Amino acid sequence: MKKLSFLLQVLLIVAPTSFSFSLDNKPLPVAVPSGYDSKGDIQTRVYYDGKGKWVSMIRSYGEYEMPKDLRRIIKTTYFDYTIHLVNEIQYDGKLIYILHLSDAKTWINVRYSDGEMEVIEELRKAE
Repeated sequence: MKKLSFLLQVLLIVAPTSFSFSLDNKPLPVAVPSGYDSKGDIQTRVYYDGKGKWVSMIRSYGEYEMPKDLRRIIKTTYFDYTIHLVNEIQYDGKLIYILHLSDAKTWINVRYSDGEMEVIEELRKAE
């Protein structure tokens, strides 16, 4: 099977069960949320495949719950932006952060993983 793109991997993680995906006309398994927990300001969703094997985990939280080192890195680069939400994704041995930020004119989503940071989406606010 071909290596799945990051976007397709994320879709497999967060897709509802009514969706199905295929690659080379072969159906791909869709992981469904099997556990949900909320402790304080951190929400956790755990996904398992049909055989009960752990597939991924997504934790969602605000700026002050994120790791201090990551907050320093993001705020150093995006010092004029407000951090609204952090999605911490653990999947296939990787740790990926998707950060949702805004300033006076734009909303941006930033991906941070393995010491690399990139803007994956940028939207202009209505004037």
